[in-house]
Amino acid sequence: MRHLSTLILTGTLAAAACGPSYSADRDSSIPVPAGATYALIGGANVGEERDPNLQSGIVHQRIQNAIKSEMAAKGFKEAPEATADFHVRYFIGIKTSTVYNTTTTGVGYRGPYGYGWGWGGGMTTTYPTEVSEGGGVIDLVQRTTGKTAYRATYKGDTPNSPPNQEKVDNTVRTMLKDLKPGA
Repeated sequence: MRHLSTLILTGTLAAAACGPSYSADRDSSIPVPAGATYALIGGANVGEERDPNLQSGIVHQRIQNAIKSEMAAKGFKEAPEATADFHVRYFIGIKTSTVYNTTTTGVGYRGPYGYGWGWGGGMTTTYPTEVSEGGGVIDLVQRTTGKTAYRATYKGDTPNSPPNQEKVDNTVRTMLKDLKPGA
């Protein structure tokens, strides 16, 4: 049974400004033995917006290469989907939102030797700014039960161009760092 997850990407400007964030969750009731087998059952570009940079087959191949490399480094062995102990699936997406920034100019104190007492007036301007935040999820799902044994998430800024293999490798390595077979 394929486990399908829904990825909802939300974020704020503050989270985007802090750089990427990663989190992982492990269901310790599902054993993940050393040397377990897995099948990479694909990925999806999900969410309200389908970013052209993420729809690229090249980007998906980079993600799949990175996942396979990291799984092998952790001792997992790739197997056919029908017989694998676990299925690995990933989701990527981008959310664009509008934030409103307000600036005030010309405010100041006018003292006794100026043009009178009190605070001077100013002009306030509010303008919209589009902010994009990308994210991804990698799930390790037990094939026989459909239960998620491990889930890693990523949120961060989105570049204007597709990520290179090194960037994808580093992101996947960080997302899977807490996946420890046999533990």
